[in-house]
Amino acid sequence: MVSGAKGWRLSWRLLILVLVATPAFALSYFTALEPTLIQRLAARFGAEASPRPGYWREQFAARRRHEMSDRQRMELANRMANNIPYADDLAHWGVAEYWATPAEFVASDGGDCDDYAITKYFSLIELGMAAEKLRITYVRALSAREITHHMVLAYYVQPDAEPLILDNLVDEILPAGHRLDLLPVLSFNDAETWAGHGTKARKVSSSAVRQWNELRQRMAKEGVQ
Repeated sequence: MVSGAKGWRLSWRLLILVLVATPAFALSYFTALEPTLIQRLAARFGAEASPRPGYWREQFAARRRHEMSDRQRMELANRMANNIPYADDLAHWGVAEYWATPAEFVASDGGDCDDYAITKYFSLIELGMAAEKLRITYVRALSAREITHHMVLAYYVQPDAEPLILDNLVDEILPAGHRLDLLPVLSFNDAETWAGHGTKARKVSSSAVRQWNELRQRMAKEGVQ
């Protein structure tokens, strides 16, 4: 999260409003993690990092054998991700803005709002949820003292329905109408990008974020597709 108006302007300078629609991948992200990748993560983040991705892989492999409702999928993905400690990008990664792959987020045991939303997105797809129900969403988080840049994951049972919000700041999954502290600005998934929210949301011409394409390239290099 970047605080204040200056941080908000910085976040938007990082956006490239041109999204290349690419087919969804990582349908089995955690269950497809190779032992060699887990070894590399352990070498990078320390020996204690080794069992973390394996635990996620076991959890998802077990759940995928059983029928789950969308609500059950969301509760699981939200709880598992929110159990990971929050960490500022600069302190955790050494750069001002970094979108971690889900494996990096889990293995390093830390990340900021972007990492929670991204990991929940791919986790839910892996658990069998349709990607078109999910939108990674930029919001302005409002408080009595400041406005901050923030990212959450929104779930739409129908495209024009009120979404449910999965947020690392609030563990409970609530309808957007109950989150008056969040002002949606831009949302996207693998196929589309929207400006605004709810029934007033409108699709915008090819748009997305530079970091999204960089993230997917790094996920591809992990060998999970």
